Amino acid sequence: MDLDPFDQWYSSLINVNAKDNVRLNEYEFFTLSHDARLDEPIEAKKILSDDIDGWIDGLVTKRGAGVDLLLMRHQLTGQPGLMNHWLPFWPDRFREIMQRLNLPKQYLHLRSTGGRQAGAATYYTFNDDNGHISRISFVIRPAHGSSTKFSSYWAFAMTWDVRTQRTIAVLDGISNTDIVDLQAYLKAASPLLSHPLAFPEVLLHMIMVHINERIRIPLEEEYYKEEQKTGVSHVYQINFDKHTTIWDWNFEDFQDATAKVTKFNTTISYITRRFNFASHLTKRFLSIMDALKTYEFADEAVMKMIDAADKSRRERLINRLALLENYEHYVQCMGKRVDNLVTVLYTVLSQIDSKNQVKIAEINLQIAQAVRHDSIPMRTIAYITLVLLPGAFISSIFGTNFFQYNPTTGILHTAPTFWHYWAITIPVTIFVLLVWNIWVYHEKLEGVSEPPGVDAAIAARIPHVRGRDVMQTLQELAMKVRRRGRMEGGGVEGSDGV
Repeated sequence: MDLDPFDQWYSSLINVNAKDNVRLNEYEFFTLSHDARLDEPIEAKKILSDDIDGWIDGLVTKRGAGVDLLLMRHQLTGQPGLMNHWLPFWPDRFREIMQRLNLPKQYLHLRSTGGRQAGAATYYTFNDDNGHISRISFVIRPAHGSSTKFSSYWAFAMTWDVRTQRTIAVLDGISNTDIVDLQAYLKAASPLLSHPLAFPEVLLHMIMVHINERIRIPLEEEYYKEEQKTGVSHVYQINFDKHTTIWDWNFEDFQDATAKVTKFNTTISYITRRFNFASHLTKRFLSIMDALKTYEFADEAVMKMIDAADKSRRERLINRLALLENYEHYVQCMGKRVDNLVTVLYTVLSQIDSKNQVKIAEINLQIAQAVRHDSIPMRTIAYITLVLLPGAFISSIFGTNFFQYNPTTGILHTAPTFWHYWAITIPVTIFVLLVWNIWVYHEKLEGVSEPPGVDAAIAARIPHVRGRDVMQTLQELAMKVRRRGRMEGGGVEGSDGV
C-alpha cells in the first residue's frame, strides 16, 4: 500500500475537542497473547496505561503463528452514557501507540464518527523494498445500535506480519463476556492462526454469535410471550392463561403491548442492519482470498500455507454467508410478524371501541327516554302553576287588609299604607332571584369538574375500567338517573327499556 493521503486527516480528527473527550482514568486495559505452537491456557491480563509501552517492546522478539492483543474498554461499557468519540489516551499518545503497532490510522476515524452505527470494514496491504507483501492490515467497526441494551461499541484494528506470521491488534469496547468468548474462539482456531485471515474470521464469528445468540434469539422469545398474551398466536403456550385473550384486555394492556411491539420493530431494524454488515464482511473476506492468490510474498512457505488453507476457509466463509442470509431472512419474517401483531392490536382496539360506541349510543338513548318520561310530572306542575298563578296572585292581594269594600256605597277603598306591600315585596323578590342565580352559578362550576350527571364514585371508575366494564358503568349511570327522576318527579316510572 502506498502512503494514504488521508492519514494526516484521520490522525487530526482526535484533536477535535480532545480536552473534553480524553478520559484517562476511565478506561481499563488488558493484554492477551497466544502462541499457536504452545498448548497453554489463553488468559487476558489487566495492565495499566503506563505499562503499554513495555508490552509493545516485548512484541519485537515474538515469532511464530499467534496473536498479541491490546484490549481496552471504558468503565461504562454496556451502560447508558457511553460515547464512542471518547479517547483512552491523549491524541499524541494514541497516535504513537498506533504507529508502534503498525496499525492503520483510519482506525482513529472509524472507531468514532466514521463507522458510527452503520459499521465499516477496510483492508490494506504493505510492500517491502522488493515489492513483496510485508503486512496485511484490517479495520473492522461492526454496525451497532443506539439502544443501550443491544449496543456493541466494538472497534478492531489489526495487522498480520509476513515475517512473524503473527497478528497484532487493538480491540476497543470488549466486555468481560466478550473476553471469555474471544478466548474460546482463539483456542478453537489456534492451528490456523498463521493465516492472515484467521483472526479476522475469529472476529467475524464473534460478531455473528453476538447478533444471533445474544440479541436475536432472546428478542424472539420475549416477543413470543407478548404474542401469546393476545390468544391469537399459534406458538405453543407455556404458563399462559388460555381463558384470557386480547378481547379481555383493558386500556393499559393495549398501551403496554403497543409500546413493547414498537420497540421490537425498532430492534429488528437494528438486527437487520447488523446481519447485513456481517454478510458484507464475509463477502469482503471471500474477495480478499482471491486477491491473496495474486500477491507475491518474500517467503514461499507463506504462499503454500495460503493455498493449502484456501479450500476449507472458502467453504467456511460460504457457509457463513448462507447462514447469515438465512438469519437476515428470518429477521425480516419476524418484522412482518410484528407488523401483523400491530395491525391486530389496532384492529381489535378499533372493534372494541366501535362496539362500545354502539352500546353507549343505545344507553344514551335510554337515558334520554328516561329523562323525557321523568320530566312529564315537572311539566304538568309547571302548566298547572301557569294557569293558577295569576288568580292566586290577585286573590292574595285582595285578601289583605289593604282593601275595604263599602256595601252601602259600593265603593272599594284602598288603605293609605298599601305602598308598604310593594316596599317589602319588591326587595324580597330581588333578593330571592339574586340567591337563586348565585346557586345556579355554583352548580355550573361544580359541573365542570366531573362528568355531568355522574356521581363522583362512578366518575372515578371510568378511566380504569375494562372495555366491557364501561357498559356496566354507563348502565349504573342510567339507573341513577332514573332513581333521581322518580324521587324528584313523584315516582313516575321511566321507559321499559331501561
